[in-house]
Amino acid sequence: MEGITNFIFRRVYLKHFGGIDLSYTPFIVANQTYSFKTKEKHELIPYDERTVPQILSNNPDAFIHAAGYMKDLGYKEVNLNLGCPSPTVSGRGRGAGMLKDIEKLDAFLDRVFSTEGLPAVSVKTRAGVEDPAEVNAIAKLYKKYPFDKIIVHPRLLKDYYKGCVRRDCFRVFYENFEPGKLVFNGDINTAEDAAGIAWEFPGVDKIMTGRGLLSDPLLPEKIRAAGADNTSAPADAPVDAPSDAPADAAERIFAFLDELWDEYAAYLSGEADVLAKMKELWSYLYRSFDDGDSILRAVRKARTKRDYIRCCREHRSF
Repeated sequence: MEGITNFIFRRVYLKHFGGIDLSYTPFIVANQTYSFKTKEKHELIPYDERTVPQILSNNPDAFIHAAGYMKDLGYKEVNLNLGCPSPTVSGRGRGAGMLKDIEKLDAFLDRVFSTEGLPAVSVKTRAGVEDPAEVNAIAKLYKKYPFDKIIVHPRLLKDYYKGCVRRDCFRVFYENFEPGKLVFNGDINTAEDAAGIAWEFPGVDKIMTGRGLLSDPLLPEKIRAAGADNTSAPADAPVDAPSDAPADAAERIFAFLDELWDEYAAYLSGEADVLAKMKELWSYLYRSFDDGDSILRAVRKARTKRDYIRCCREHRSF
């Protein structure tokens, strides 16, 4: 989600849709320079109580410095990224690549949790690297430390995003931690998916969605509606939606997209950059529409804002 769910996307999304308690930034790299890129600072400043900074680092001192900086900005929680499977990240021993060396990860966590004055630390993790049995050692390691939350994407590093999530791996965490500390992440694409997690793992009342939300921006509202009344709530009933939101789902999505374009146009260097951002989002969003394949093809062919607006107007319905 690094290229899509940036601070502009999150701000505009939360204005148009409800159902989200917290949003996590794309990972912010903490390194030995103890400095951050301008685009990373934009993710953090100004402070937003609905946002949790996510830190990518395999250097405990750099992580500690970054967490302290974020606490000074007002953030009460930071998240350690042990889940990113990208070869450019994991190949350098960061993200899910840190799971390759449990002893080194143990030393990292010991240094972090031995440091006083940091904000609460949560972790987003994969279940292992090559073998599902690795999850046992990972869960055992995490039990040593007072994580605020443990967000589990139950795939292995080698799985990338292929195949089904490994619910048996999540069960290992479920059997080792209080359910309220756990967050399920991965393949939550419908309200029924979320209900299935709640049924299989009673007490796990928090889920994280990324690709599912991009495919259906109303997904969090649908999940809340189903959770509030799983017998009578309509599938698309808005919950925690803005009071002035249009009733029609397609109109809500296009109102969001219109404002998102304007916000990107004010921040990026030109129309081509904005169009590239919108095309990246549409690579997921097309699934919300009955004629999604055709609108995706049209959006990909757009070369100007005029082209883009025209193809969107032609498909403003489900």
